[in-house]
Amino acid sequence: MKECYLLLLLGEQERVAEAALMDVSVIVCTWNNPKRLATTLAAIRQCRIPQDMRWELVLTNNGSTDDTRAVAQDFAGGLPLVYLEEPRPGLSLAKNAALRTATGRLLVFTDDDVTPCGDWLATYWTAYRDRPSGYYFGGPIGSEYEHGRPAEEILRVAGHAITGLDWGSTARALTESERLYPANWACPAVGLCSSLPKRRVGETFDLMDRLTAIGMSGWYLPEARVLHFVPASKCTVEFLGQNAEAIGSYSVRAARPHRFLIRRPELRQWCAMQGPALAGVPWPLYVKTLLLAGRWLWLRAMSRRAYSEYVALRFCLGRIRGYRELRRTTVAHAAPPEAAGRRP
Repeated sequence: MKECYLLLLLGEQERVAEAALMDVSVIVCTWNNPKRLATTLAAIRQCRIPQDMRWELVLTNNGSTDDTRAVAQDFAGGLPLVYLEEPRPGLSLAKNAALRTATGRLLVFTDDDVTPCGDWLATYWTAYRDRPSGYYFGGPIGSEYEHGRPAEEILRVAGHAITGLDWGSTARALTESERLYPANWACPAVGLCSSLPKRRVGETFDLMDRLTAIGMSGWYLPEARVLHFVPASKCTVEFLGQNAEAIGSYSVRAARPHRFLIRRPELRQWCAMQGPALAGVPWPLYVKTLLLAGRWLWLRAMSRRAYSEYVALRFCLGRIRGYRELRRTTVAHAAPPEAAGRRP
């Protein structure tokens, strides 16, 4: 099922700018995370707001079953809060609800578990005023670990969601291999379009690729810093394996392997693996997966943690799943109408 998601369209910018009522819309989606949400809203309330900046905070409650609504009500008097409810589960649906409501010329995206610095919004607004077209923006992300810094073996195979993000202390255009992170970025609001399918990972990076494809560049803002809470549940090898499998599946449909999302060079090389297909999957990928499984089992038998091998194995399993899903989709689309409803 396809969903409505933000899409930058040439020719749409003037129309949306005329309809905009706000300068900045901050978009936050939340689900059953009232304590961290309260911390986030309190920090945003303390941000310095330029006098010439009209803004709103669009908060989407994505089917929470706790006191999230009460938390939002507590902050309604101190923030220009627009509260929405999207009962259907899924981050994409929650974002879509916010995007349909947001009226700002600049959309600032963040999570419900961050603590932005005092100049966070002012930095984004100044950057947008200096570069109102041709750029999207983002800043560094520090990690606030629930139970202290994870083991180095975990950090070596973890992504930026765990380790944080820092492209240096200078404001500049991003290089091709650099990306911004979904918890701290912004882009001009220039329309909505039905485009992206529901995924666990990759939607924001697809969107950034689309911005790049129409001539926009990422601009890094070192002063737009947030601190991102990382729960202990995400600092486990099992979580990293699940995430690697999701990235592997996503990478099959991606136009190119993202250097940002797929940090390890050897995994990006495996994305180019070709050969005769078995059930829609290149057979060299089966071979690589079996070799990795054997090495991982051998290392475990030798009482080695083998985190790197485990994450690589889950990535390959995700690639296999992605190819199979792609094959099923292709076959379904190619089937004649009278056969579409029949089981094979």
